[in-house]
Amino acid sequence: MTATLCFWVLMLASTLGRLKILGLPIGVGYLIILFVSLGLFICNSRAYCLEISRHRQALAISVTLLAFSLLSTLLGPDFVMALRYYVRLVLYILLFYDLLFLLSIQMKKNRQHKTHPNQRYTLDPKASFLSAWVGFLFVLSLLGIVELFFPDAWIFTLKYPSFHPRIGSIVQSPNTFGVLMVLGLFNAFYILKTVTQKSASKLIWPVTIIFLSSIILSGSRAAFLLLLLATAAYSRTGKMRLLKQAKILVPAVLVMLVIMVLSRYPELVTGDATAFYQAASHFSTSATSRLYIWQVAVQEFFESPLVGQGFGIFPEVISLQIFERSGLHSHNFFVEFAVSLGVAGIFLSAILTRKMIVSLPRLPKIVAYSLVIVFMSQMVDFFAYDLTFSASAMYVFALANALLEG
Repeated sequence: MTATLCFWVLMLASTLGRLKILGLPIGVGYLIILFVSLGLFICNSRAYCLEISRHRQALAISVTLLAFSLLSTLLGPDFVMALRYYVRLVLYILLFYDLLFLLSIQMKKNRQHKTHPNQRYTLDPKASFLSAWVGFLFVLSLLGIVELFFPDAWIFTLKYPSFHPRIGSIVQSPNTFGVLMVLGLFNAFYILKTVTQKSASKLIWPVTIIFLSSIILSGSRAAFLLLLLATAAYSRTGKMRLLKQAKILVPAVLVMLVIMVLSRYPELVTGDATAFYQAASHFSTSATSRLYIWQVAVQEFFESPLVGQGFGIFPEVISLQIFERSGLHSHNFFVEFAVSLGVAGIFLSAILTRKMIVSLPRLPKIVAYSLVIVFMSQMVDFFAYDLTFSASAMYVFALANALLEG
């Protein structure tokens, strides 16, 4: 019960990353994570350290990442800005180990053993906090729908600028929100198919409608593409066909495609040819802007290829200099690491990618799918500066590590 409460506190704190008090340079959410981390360590110092030491690969990557990030912070062009983002990175890693420790406590109560080294682990939604995490994402989806009708409510003004009528101000952007909703949808399906009660089958349609509505209203093309790919992969599993969930999800996705296209491009209905061509050209414009951003990022990489320029350099400095507004990122995980940490960033991102690919066959399929969704979303975007998305990503990483090293 205590572990579940701590998990909920960490997830809810992640939505308060932008809320600041008393003139402090970091948000309330980061402070709550720090206090929870200190509390867990003080109350369980021996067990906490033992759990960290068990995950040697994760520990080695974390120490290397912190070391090179500190180096780029000290030698970068803007020390104060880089230090602020370095503190965020430290808190992200603390969050990862907090979740890993909480998972170890919870899963020891319901330990699942493998009978063969290459066999997939089984996953208990309750013991792994999966149910709690999906519940958290479901709350976010409901808040997104509320935002559609009340975009000026104070809870949405605490976060990022409104994208209304697109929803997602509770997180970094509608794209971030859409990807989180895709994660929520597929993990909710997994939970519902593992529950034996008949009442669970009645929840499939309401959950599907709410999560899909949130994805539609976010207007995120990246989220929809991930949804299509994940649906194609997930609908091939035997259990899903057996439970006829594919007959629910696949038509729903197709209906969603029509609604989403018509809502984003009403010119298809009105027949306005000029407006239609302008809307169609938005696809190529978006791709061209990303290519331009990546070209700028490559140039910035060669400005300091050995140690990089520190995390935050793109949204705080490069974005302002090149695009005359702050907040833009490099739209790619590898590029962001390369600009921020130099050669070490490329090396670390390659190691993380390899570790993920190698671990996929040994993980439960839903965890593997979640890892792939998180990873693929960062190929055309970069959401790590948003605490809410990062908390969910850290949970997926921690769950994968807990299962592999359990």
